[in-house]
Amino acid sequence: MDIQKKQAVWLKEKPLFEAEFIHSHLLPFFNFNENTGDYEIKSECVNNSDDEDRKVAYEALNTGWVMWLRAKKVAVPDGFVLVPKLSANFLFNIVPELEFKHQDQKDTVLYHLNYMTSEFKESAKKFVEEDHVKQKTMIEAQEKVV
Repeated sequence: MDIQKKQAVWLKEKPLFEAEFIHSHLLPFFNFNENTGDYEIKSECVNNSDDEDRKVAYEALNTGWVMWLRAKKVAVPDGFVLVPKLSANFLFNIVPELEFKHQDQKDTVLYHLNYMTSEFKESAKKFVEEDHVKQKTMIEAQEKVV
C-alpha cells in the first residue's frame, strides 16, 4: 500500500481510535507522525517523566493503534465473498424451501436450528425475530435489484 493510501486510512481511523482508546489520558503527551503512522512522545514531555513510564505509555498507545488498524482490515480470501450473517430464525424458516437429497440432512439442520433458538432467553428471541424481519426485508430488496 502506498503512503497516500496509508495516510488516508490513518486520517479516517485516527479520530475513531482516539475516541475509543481506553488510555486517552496519554494522548496529550504524544504527537501523531503523518509520515510513519505512529505516535511519538512530544519533545516537551521527554524530560518531565520517568523513562520507564514513557516506554510503557509509548508501547501501550502504539500497540493499541496497530491492533485497531489490523482489526479494521477485512481480508476476504480469493474465491469468497462477504454476505450478511443470517439469523437462526430466518434459516429455520428457509430450510423447508431448500432441496436436500436426503430427509436426514434436512432433519439434522432443523434439529440444530431448533436447539439454537430454544437456548435463547426471551429477550434474545425478540432480537432474533426483529433481526429476521430486517434480514428478510434486506434480502427481498436485493432480489428486486437483481
